[in-house]
Amino acid sequence: MRDIKIFVSHRIELYSETVNNPLYYNVRCGAVDDHRKNVAMPGDNTGNHISARRVSFGEFTVQYWAWKNIEADYYGLCHYRRYLSFAPVSFPVNYNNHVIEPFLDRFSIKRHWLLNESYMRELIEAHDIVVNQNTDIRLVTVRETPKKTVYAHWVDWDGHLIDRKVLEILIDLIEKMHPGYLQSAREYFAGWKFRACNCYILRRDLFLRLCEFQFDILFELEKRLDMSGYENDMKRMPSYMGEIMYGIFIHHLQKQGKYRVLELPLVFFKETRRSKFFLPSLARQCLFHLKKAALLFRDSTLPEGTKRRMAVKKLYHKFLNNN
Repeated sequence: MRDIKIFVSHRIELYSETVNNPLYYNVRCGAVDDHRKNVAMPGDNTGNHISARRVSFGEFTVQYWAWKNIEADYYGLCHYRRYLSFAPVSFPVNYNNHVIEPFLDRFSIKRHWLLNESYMRELIEAHDIVVNQNTDIRLVTVRETPKKTVYAHWVDWDGHLIDRKVLEILIDLIEKMHPGYLQSAREYFAGWKFRACNCYILRRDLFLRLCEFQFDILFELEKRLDMSGYENDMKRMPSYMGEIMYGIFIHHLQKQGKYRVLELPLVFFKETRRSKFFLPSLARQCLFHLKKAALLFRDSTLPEGTKRRMAVKKLYHKFLNNN
């Protein structure tokens, strides 16, 4: 039996539901900054770690910790609200090609077969690479108009998620440090197949190659970027560049045609917070639709990337964790 570990990156300011399946290895992201008492979930701040880089690296601190401290035959990564669906049936998807679930609860967990260890093992061990499905970037209209290429999509986030100059720095570093991926990087940027979110399960040797590719460049990228002047989401630029490199890496492997690749739907769970009170399913659904209506109002009054939106977001999560 192969040793399969799918690491789930959890936020330290949010108590989220977990999936009770031994294949999932829950880890607190940025645990060095977690001041809660008596938290049983392991953190990414033991052994060889970069836990203090949580703000800029996001879930990559968990990936790095797994790379440096844990032995396995297959390594996976997902997030507290993003999981690969193993269900043998199809679900409706949004413009990002993601399945949207209102809640991470026992019903949705079962619906996506996340508790079926034997079935998951069978699928994983029959493949070298298990990844989320591509997004057709030409259908994404989150910002203004759809874009024809992955590169144009990221340029459109200039000043909100990234400083566009970082894209050229990334390409330059790939050329100098890992030139074998340069052609794949150019193809990925010029294409319309966008693979986001860093959710995957890889055979050990491929996982090691991914980590060497990403972290070699991310650490050098840090040296070239002056992050002191950036605020809000732009502080996470290294994380976004790691996400881009994930897409480049999978494209690089796929085009070789020698690896067994399985693409699965990615599920986005809107609400993952572990409630202190039991609410019937119908009541939870009503709350979800109320929240959906509130989000429409929010986006018109609190534009993405503004200071006032970030301030309200912090107050919102503080309130949730105190109730």
